[in-house]
Amino acid sequence: MKNFELSIVIPVLNEAVELPAALQSLVMQKGVDFEVIIVDGGSIDSTLDCLSEIPLPISIVKSTRGRGTQLNCGAAAARGKFMLFLHADSRFTGADALRKSIDLLRLRGDAAGHFQIRFRDYADEDAAGIAWLERKAAVDRAGCAHGDQGLLVGARLFRESGGFDESCQIMAETRFADRMRQDGCWLLLPAEISSSARRFNSEGFRERMTLNMLIMALAHADAEDILARLSEVYSSHDNSTRLDLLPIYRRIKVLLESKGVAAQAAFWLKIGRYVCANAWQVALWLDWKCGSRGWLLGAYDSYLYGFCQKEVIVRLAAGASRIWLLSVAR
Repeated sequence: MKNFELSIVIPVLNEAVELPAALQSLVMQKGVDFEVIIVDGGSIDSTLDCLSEIPLPISIVKSTRGRGTQLNCGAAAARGKFMLFLHADSRFTGADALRKSIDLLRLRGDAAGHFQIRFRDYADEDAAGIAWLERKAAVDRAGCAHGDQGLLVGARLFRESGGFDESCQIMAETRFADRMRQDGCWLLLPAEISSSARRFNSEGFRERMTLNMLIMALAHADAEDILARLSEVYSSHDNSTRLDLLPIYRRIKVLLESKGVAAQAAFWLKIGRYVCANAWQVALWLDWKCGSRGWLLGAYDSYLYGFCQKEVIVRLAAGASRIWLLSVAR
């Protein structure tokens, strides 16, 4: 059985529109011997029909639906010294992206990394918000790395890490990246990857960003039970329509009220800590708007970070978050 330098794992679910272009982007890559593993979570469209036409070594793995589960299934079948986990709408903007990135990982030893992301096909009115997301994705901070940026890692390091956490499927890639970063293994790779803005277009930019914020906060508060019961949180892209957040707000409120008083208090305290831990994003946004080249973010780290972590500030943030939910869930 042949071994490869790289195994590329792509989880799919009804990706007939985007997958062919993603694979053609891989065909253009130079100087890397790789295989492609398509992990199908139960597609009912023609997702798999195009594979025979692609001049790449491609294998298909069947899996139950779920981002973390599909990624782990693909990794189990991988034969490469390195693994790259990609979304089905990802495309590389340079033919040497994989070669340069693997060379950097070899140079750094035990490491993992992500690509600088660029979004494509977005609405003109969303341009400023898209530019902000691209800027934030390059920042070396917890919670900034997601699956649409691609995850490249050595096979040995991946297996030693325990793979992807399947307890909260939609957070699998973000949690993996944060573990790598915490261990000092996380790099920004010297190449760009583009991702479709299709969810922003179909669901609404502000609505999608708000929902992403809720997902991150709930996951941080260990509220996987709530996330699991919110079917609207991450519908399949082919079924996505304009998001109506009011039913989601109300559902979260009801689910929280079903918990005991002590559990609710613990939840909101975790939310307060999450809000305070991410206050740096305000400084980053001001840096970006003012063109201050990181001065404001540096000032926040030096002078305001400690203040924002004080218990009284955390509790104020928790209370404000609770009031916000009550107000929007009416």
